[in-house]
Parts: sequence; C-alpha cells; structure tokens
Amino acid sequence: MLKRSLWSLLPCLLGAQPALAWPTYWASTYNLAVPAGATDVVCLENPNGIVVRLLGVSVYGVGAVAGTINISVVRRTPTNTGGTSTTPAITGSDVNASATQTIFRAYTANPTASATCAGTSPRTARMPIPRAPPCWPSAI
Repeated sequence: MLKRSLWSLLPCLLGAQPALAWPTYWASTYNLAVPAGATDVVCLENPNGIVVRLLGVSVYGVGAVAGTINISVVRRTPTNTGGTSTTPAITGSDVNASATQTIFRAYTANPTASATCAGTSPRTARMPIPRAPPCWPSAI
C-alpha cells in the first residue's frame, strides 16, 4: 500500500503537472438588450451524447432604475425554439483545446417555445441591479 502511494506521488515530487480531467471553455456576451418579460436570456445547448459540466456563471448588469431580479439556472429538455438570438463564440481556456460542439445562445427576443424543466429543480438567486449613471464613461 505504501509503495503504491509513493509511486502515485512521484510525478508531483518531480514537478510534473497533472493533466486536466476535461477541457474547459468560456463564453460571454456584453450589452445584451434583454426583452421585457424575459423567459430564457441565455442557453447553453449541447448535442446528444456530449457531456457538458457547467462550472460557474457570472452575471453583471445595470438598469434604468435600481432593482432586484431573479437569476435561475434551469436544465431544459429539449432545447428552446424560435425567438431571436445570437451565438457568441465559445473559447477554449487552453489554446490546445479542441473545438466544442456546444452552442451558447443569447436571446434578444423570447423563444417562442420554451422547453420544460428537466431533472432537478432550478437554482435561483436574487441579484441587485444598480441604476446606470446618467453619463456612462466611455473607454479612452
């Protein structure tokens, strides 16, 4: 047992970096005009047979007035249809990562047919939205 444990620590002792278990990717959208009464704002769609693990979500925003909105992460099946959307690029965190078949979709008009919630219940959080300043500074 001790010999096996020492053998498994050998790469660490020699300074070798272990390979990641799976490739990681990221995608983002900026200045997204969310429709009034938004249902699904962004969706991560994966083809059949592909495993996608969502490791984190970050949401930032400002509004015409300060307020609070609900942010939910929901698993839907099948995917939404209709609506108006863009498909921002999904970029690998490692330059050697292969291209992904997953699609990141950002809606500017609600999907016409939202799929049903599948599996576990949605995870919801309340997010404060600050009021945008009257004169937003531009980049120099």
